[in-house]
Formats: sequence, structure tokens, C-alpha cells
Amino acid sequence: GCPQCKQRAFGSFCESCNATYDSAELVEPQCDRCKKPASVRQVKRWFFPLAPYKERLAEYHRQLRLSPKLRKLAAAWLDTDFAPAATQVGTWGIPAGDDQIISPWFEVALAGSYLRERLAADAKITSCFGYDNAFLYLVQDPAVCFALEREAAAPAELAANEFLLLDDGKMSTSRGNVLDADDLLARVPADLLRLYLAKMRPEDDRSNVNLATAQMFLTMIPRYWQGWLSRLGAALAAETKSRAPQPANASLAPWSHEQTQFLSQLDALVARARRGYDACSLKEVSIAIHELVERAVNFGAGQGHLAGVPKLETERATGLALELAAARTLAMLVAPVMPSFATRLWNALGYGGAIPWLDDVMPIAADQPIALANTQFFTAGG
Repeated sequence: GCPQCKQRAFGSFCESCNATYDSAELVEPQCDRCKKPASVRQVKRWFFPLAPYKERLAEYHRQLRLSPKLRKLAAAWLDTDFAPAATQVGTWGIPAGDDQIISPWFEVALAGSYLRERLAADAKITSCFGYDNAFLYLVQDPAVCFALEREAAAPAELAANEFLLLDDGKMSTSRGNVLDADDLLARVPADLLRLYLAKMRPEDDRSNVNLATAQMFLTMIPRYWQGWLSRLGAALAAETKSRAPQPANASLAPWSHEQTQFLSQLDALVARARRGYDACSLKEVSIAIHELVERAVNFGAGQGHLAGVPKLETERATGLALELAAARTLAMLVAPVMPSFATRLWNALGYGGAIPWLDDVMPIAADQPIALANTQFFTAGG
């Protein structure tokens, strides 16, 4: 048990309250394999003092983009005198003398500088980790970089996750509370699963998922998105022979209020997604993605009333062009999360090659062939 919160804990770090402590302080410790009570004995080990690096660590934390919880934990850790172990008694690992090996977690701290020097000396490092390992990435590992005089090897970005619970319980293979990835991917397109996990990602607090709710999302989203894109494709087939229309020149033929507002909304959603990606917040990106589709569906439904009215032909063309611009924007926003879907959509819009990121919403060139009407965007496993 953790000496602070008394919850089940392992080694020198508590997964529940993020406390750090010497393992001899554990409450009623027992072996996790044989379940027998542990005994206390004296051994000689190497420890890594953090005190000489506290000021540099505090400045490092000020420069990072951190959640309030991580910032609070970092400040609390710097107020303690905890010194992580650099070695432990053992035989499997890198020998450190006196029947000891380098502690696995300390080995990881050393690996960052080692790999950066040999593989990407000028790279900017982003570390992705769970909150239960936050001490290592926020305090121990950067302090090791400072000790080695290799500050550049300290991560420039940190992306942390809380626990993703399944039916209100921590996922555990031994307890049978797990999701089998191979089984899921055999039934659900990988792109959709990533989109769902982006939405549910436990960035600042624990999130809970259950299969019933997940199934609703994984069933509804492809129908909703496919329905919008197919309807847009059918409208283009009927009205423009599946070619991108030419929007009106706004200075000569002013757009309607709804059209101007929709373009402004798309620009705002691109900016929001960009901020999300920059901050490693897939939850924020997910919000922008789903709002884009929702707004595009509503906009397209409203603009459809203009079809077939000769006097409104120019305004109708502008509406279709803006809806196509929304589809193009969707392909760009989802490409990092849903690469297969994004590529299908990109190709259906008449493009080839990589999907570029642009901070401005771009219309599709007039007369470009569009193949939305006959494209199936979601397939099993892809």
C-alpha cells in the first residue's frame, strides 16, 4: 500500500496519488508473484540526488506546456528531498557492480540522451506517457539530462494520459478486464477506433468507456459522415455533372449571410484543431472535427433549398463550393488520426499525393472532378 493514500502501489511510485517514496515505506508489502510478505534488509545502492537541479527543473517546467495537474505535481515534487534509485540488486540488466544493475527506470532516463545523440542530434523530443510515470518525465529524466550537460535531450513537449477505465475498472489482463485489439480491429475500422479514442482520451482526468456506448459511436459516426458526403456527391452529380462549381466573386456578387458565416466557422475550427494538435490535445482536435461535420451537414441541408431556382443559381454554386471546401477541410483535420479515411476523401475530391496542412480554408478548383457519390469511406479494418 502507498504510505500516503494507502491504495495498492508498486515500488517507489503510487499510480493513484502520484506520491514518491522509498519502497521500504510501503504499507504491508508483499511479493506480487508469490504473495508472501516482504522483509526489510539493508543493501548498498546508488541514488541520484535531485537537489542540485531543482532551480533548473523549475525553470524547465515554466517553459513547458503543462496541464494544471502536472504543474501542481511538479511543484510538489520539487519541494521534497526524494532521490530516485539509480541501481537495484539484481542480475538481469546492465551491471553496476556489487551484484547490482542500473535501475530500469534510470536506464530509460539515460536512453533519451543516448538515442538522441546517435539518431537525431537536432531533433525536438516529445514524450508520451501515463500520469503514473509523470515523476520520471517531469523530474528524474530532465535532471539526468542536466547532469549529463545535455539539456537539449530533455523533452520539449509532454503528452500525458490519465487512466482509461473500462466499465469503471482499471484495465487488467490478470483480472480479465481488457479489450483485445486484434478482435476489435477485425470488427471496427482502425480509423474509427482512433477517432473514438481521441474523443475519450483521458488527458486531465480518468475517463471511462464501455462497449455499449462505444458501439453506438462506432455505428453512428460512419453512417452520419457517409450520409453527408454521399448526399453532397449526389447533389453535385445532379447539378454540376460531378464537377466542383465556381463560387461567386464576393466583391461582385455578395455572398449570403449564411455563407459568409459558414466560412468564418470553418476558419475558426481549423484554428481550434491546429491549437489542439500543437498542444498534443486530441480531445480538442476531436471537438473541432465533430463540430465541422455537424455544421457542414446543417449548412448543406439549408443550402439545398436553393437548387433548381434559376435566379439563385450563382448563390447555389457558392453554397456547393463551400460545402466542398468543408469536405476538403475535414480530410486535412482528420489525416493524422484517420489516415485511411482522409486519403479516400482526398482522392474522392480529385486530389492525389500527401494531404497538406493549411491554416486557411481553401475552395476546390472549379471544374475539378468529384467522386463523392460512389465512394464508400468506411471499410472493415481500414
